[in-house]
Amino acid sequence: MHKNKARNMFMYKSTQELTNGMARKPLTGRDSYIYWNLHKKCWSIKGYAKPKALGGGYQKVEHKTSLCLMHCEFPVSANARERVLESRSKVVHAFVKGRIVPLEVFQARYRSYPAAPRITRISYNPYKAGFFFDCVSGQEVVRAEMVMMLPSGRVLAVGPVYGEGKAW
Repeated sequence: MHKNKARNMFMYKSTQELTNGMARKPLTGRDSYIYWNLHKKCWSIKGYAKPKALGGGYQKVEHKTSLCLMHCEFPVSANARERVLESRSKVVHAFVKGRIVPLEVFQARYRSYPAAPRITRISYNPYKAGFFFDCVSGQEVVRAEMVMMLPSGRVLAVGPVYGEGKAW
């Protein structure tokens, strides 16, 4: 068999075969790390692609134009941010961590609030601050009950929890 043909055959193995018969689980309802992909202009999702026993862990598994998340946190890697500041290069180091939910669940949860919850636009810019911040007040946002990630790359947080007095 020609070596290029053998290489092409390997490229087309199914996910079932590559994970020893264990199919990838859907990401809905599971904790995932999401970031804005600057090259594809969409949201990239890092989730458990394979079980840990098979050498898995968090891997980029999907791309979406918009997402709804619940129980969100906003982790930022301080070491990677320092590299970004030194080299002025773009490295993925800030995420929104949360559980992906269908839009219907998000809408039902929003409607269940007795009073209209606070909705704010949040952002991250490593050159301004080492944390996600409220675009209006500049205050650090550490958690949010719900987050909607829009196709434009903007992030709306419902019920944000602010940090201790930090602002950029």
